[in-house]
Amino acid sequence: KDMEASLSSDGGGARCLFCDEVVRTAALCWVHMGKQHEFGLDKARSVAPPPFDTYKRMALVNYLRKAEQAAAGGALAAVPGLAADLSFWKDEAFLMPVLDDDLLLFEEDEGDFDADQEAEVGGVYAEEPKVPNSLHAVMDSLGDEVPESAKPASSGQ
Repeated sequence: KDMEASLSSDGGGARCLFCDEVVRTAALCWVHMGKQHEFGLDKARSVAPPPFDTYKRMALVNYLRKAEQAAAGGALAAVPGLAADLSFWKDEAFLMPVLDDDLLLFEEDEGDFDADQEAEVGGVYAEEPKVPNSLHAVMDSLGDEVPESAKPASSGQ
């Protein structure tokens, strides 16, 4: 597969390690992978030697991207064999990006994940959601629970 060709030159999103799904952010991509392929950040952390840091995340992403290109069954076939004692975790070759502008390498992961992004993929909060950064986001998150009389007037008050 030529994965680079499918991502636009402007960094059109974060590409799943296991399928052709491309989403807006790395955080959304990790949620997608957890739901659709049962390999999210929690699973990544559980197979990596501690501590799971940026370098280990980069090595893992590039290892799985190379596995996806190398064999039928690709990255999903490589997941059951992942273990903390594999040599790729310490191999500097796996710090070199397989994809140009790969958001899974360079964008912060779930640490910057907010309530709007979680809602976008229909997830369930594992932790208390962050405070939404706009009145619009608050109103959206409350949905029908807010009586009309409590909603802000459209005149900007």
